[in-house]
Amino acid sequence: MEAERDMPDFCAIVSPNARAERAARQLAALAQREATVRAFVCHDADAARRELVAGTDGPLSGALIGVKDIIATEAFPTRYGLDDFGPSDPRHDVETLDLPVPIADFCGRQQEICYWEAARILLAPGLLARGRLRLLPELVALLGPYLDSDTARYAAARRRRQTYQARFDELAAGYDAVLLPAATGAAPPVTNTGDAVMNRIWTALHVPAITVPFWRTADGMPLGLQLVAPLGADRALIETAQWFHERAATRK
Repeated sequence: MEAERDMPDFCAIVSPNARAERAARQLAALAQREATVRAFVCHDADAARRELVAGTDGPLSGALIGVKDIIATEAFPTRYGLDDFGPSDPRHDVETLDLPVPIADFCGRQQEICYWEAARILLAPGLLARGRLRLLPELVALLGPYLDSDTARYAAARRRRQTYQARFDELAAGYDAVLLPAATGAAPPVTNTGDAVMNRIWTALHVPAITVPFWRTADGMPLGLQLVAPLGADRALIETAQWFHERAATRK
C-alpha cells in the first residue's frame, strides 16, 4: 500500500504539507482496511484530521501515533487484548508530546560540538607525528577542518545545547520517561549499525536514554522502545526501563 511505503520515510520528510498529505493517505488506507485487519481497539480519525488542519509545529507534526493496548491513556479504553477485560476508564498515564526543540536549528549540533572536541583531542600537535596514535586517514580528513573552526561558534553551540536541555527538562518534568521508538525499524544485519536518527538528539543533549527490546521480527531481529529522561535522572530511568523489561519478558 502507499501508506506502508510511506512509513520508513517519515523522518526524511521536512515539509509540513508533505507530512499532512502522507497522514491523509494513511487515514484513507485505515478507513479502507481496518474493518478487515482490526489492528486497533479504537481510533479517532476525525481528531487526527482536525490536528492536521490545525497544523501544529514540532518534529512529530503530521505523525499518526498508535499506543500499545497495554498502556492506559487519557482518551481511549485499554483492554490488554481482551474483549471481556471489564471497565477501563481513560487515565492520564500517557500523553503525546512534541519536543520543544527546533529541529531545523538543532540539526548538526552534536556534530559541531563532538567533532570540534574530538579534533583537539585526537589531532593534538605532535600526537600523530610521534606515532603515539594511529588514525584512519578518513578520520583525520573528517576532523581536520574542525581544528580551524572558530571557538566562538563552538561556544554558541554549547549555549544552544544548554537552552534545549532546559526545555526538555521542562517537558519531561512529572513523567517517569519520554517514550519513543528506538530506531526507524528492526535491527539491521550485523554488518550495519543502522540509522541513529532516533538517538542522536539525546547524545547531543547529554540526557540519559535507554532502549528496551520489546518485539522481534519474523526473522528474530529485535525492535525496541527507547526511554529518555531529563539530565541527571539516570537511576530513575533505569528503574522505569526495568519495569518495561519485566513486562516484556511476561509476553514471551
